[in-house]
Amino acid sequence: MNEKSEQIDAGLNYHVDYDEPLDWRGSIFAAVGKALPQSQFEVRRCKLSDGMHRVGYYVASNGIRHFLLLSAVTFLGGAGCHPIFKKRIQMKRWYKGFYNSLNETPDACVHFMGVYHYRGNILFVDFDAQSYVGNKMHNSSAFVYTNDLYRAMKDGIAFRRDFNGHGITTIARTRLLEFLENGGHSCDNDYNSLIEVFMNFNSTFPFRQWIAGISAIKEMCEGGDRNWRQTEWAGWFLEYKFYSYLDSEHITTIEFCRNKKHDENLDFDLWFPIQKFYGDLKASDVSEPAAPGNAQTSMLAAINKYDRLWYVVFEHATIKDSAVEDKFCDARKTFLLCKDGAIKNREHKSSRHRVLKNQVCFNRMFIFELNRMNYQSLLTSFNQGRQSTGHSRKPKFNLQKKRLSELENYQILHYEPDDDRSH
Repeated sequence: MNEKSEQIDAGLNYHVDYDEPLDWRGSIFAAVGKALPQSQFEVRRCKLSDGMHRVGYYVASNGIRHFLLLSAVTFLGGAGCHPIFKKRIQMKRWYKGFYNSLNETPDACVHFMGVYHYRGNILFVDFDAQSYVGNKMHNSSAFVYTNDLYRAMKDGIAFRRDFNGHGITTIARTRLLEFLENGGHSCDNDYNSLIEVFMNFNSTFPFRQWIAGISAIKEMCEGGDRNWRQTEWAGWFLEYKFYSYLDSEHITTIEFCRNKKHDENLDFDLWFPIQKFYGDLKASDVSEPAAPGNAQTSMLAAINKYDRLWYVVFEHATIKDSAVEDKFCDARKTFLLCKDGAIKNREHKSSRHRVLKNQVCFNRMFIFELNRMNYQSLLTSFNQGRQSTGHSRKPKFNLQKKRLSELENYQILHYEPDDDRSH
């Protein structure tokens, strides 16, 4: 039974409505044919052991033959059991046999391709066939999310790798030819270059190593970072390492906003000058269900003005200082005395707070994109109470981490060291 789910029309308008899938017997092939030169695209009937099957066939200018195994993108359904942003294609059993029959052919490329249609809006979803053929492939599903479709409409071509290691590329109708001519790859673009910067930084960052708080603040102090005195040192240490990397590598595609603000009232860590939007770095304990976001007014202003906002979240395990007899607290006090010659009463009192971290171990990172299509379902408000002066703090949004499977509608990058599926 057809159920309502998230839909996007050609004007980038959001709807909760019924699917409008194209018929794979004819109209789905016609949609692909209209996006490619007619002289180079045809529908072929291919014989396999279980019968005849129709596939799209396109020959690129470099001679590569692209075989398109097409299926409609539709809502997963389930009468409320699945989020309405979760869509899929059903991959038939014969897909695997067809792929294997051409796998050793150097000039052939097989695509498991979904076609999304709503009110005349057509998008293509290429599910990396190689990463799926290890499955049983008996009417199995491959999943895509509303934000994947939205990103394709905004950026032309968008790639991500899901938590199971499957590569998913969403493609605007006007970019399908480019995608196939490029060998069926995601194509270089400005957003891929940003991901590359983060991946290169990750290769230098001390993942899966216990970082002692006293070592971190000493490194920050010696490096001239003004935030080395902060008691919540893990997040400041992450900022220090990332800023140092941008500076040492002369990265200009990401700017650190501690040195330059582009909007006086927006308080974020990162600015992407080519793409023109903000991002924010967050260090978050893996045991916490949510990570604090930014002031509500800032977040909404950034999304409304620049259409998207990235949260770059580094998750870590934590050893609390209270579990090891306040050793960091005492070492920090000694270091402050050495550097400053005195300690303010409030400094010493705050450093003995029960949540003070003795050590952290960063294990993975994510980049989540919030945009006008998806941000409301990921965020909740929370009350921060009052400042030490007694004045109310500005209300913030809480970044709900939830279950990983529910975050794929927001994920741009998922990285875990020594995991070749990270992308």
